[in-house]
Amino acid sequence: MPQLHTKLSVDECVRRLREQVQPRSILLRLNIFRPVRSRVTGDVSHDQFSLESSTDPFSKRLVGRFIPQNEGSIIDYTWQVPITHRVYGDSEFDETEILSFLTAWLDVEPV
Repeated sequence: MPQLHTKLSVDECVRRLREQVQPRSILLRLNIFRPVRSRVTGDVSHDQFSLESSTDPFSKRLVGRFIPQNEGSIIDYTWQVPITHRVYGDSEFDETEILSFLTAWLDVEPV
């Protein structure tokens, strides 16, 4: 399973993601009445998250969990590929978009 490292605590990672990730909804997915506020949409809980590109309705989904460390946090993640993505999606764009978002907001580095 791929991993990322950040010097931020799990609580700070969750706080930052909740501030920046636009919650996923049906209207957002269908591009109806959708004011884009973020490059990604998804769900963030106290120790895990799920992110998709907000510009690709057929986006791959990055699913991750936070693991506290003495100096920061480790993020274990995997990619989920919905059937619609296999037909219409663009993996390279989704991966670049979501990973660059995490780099910008959580200052992550590959482990």
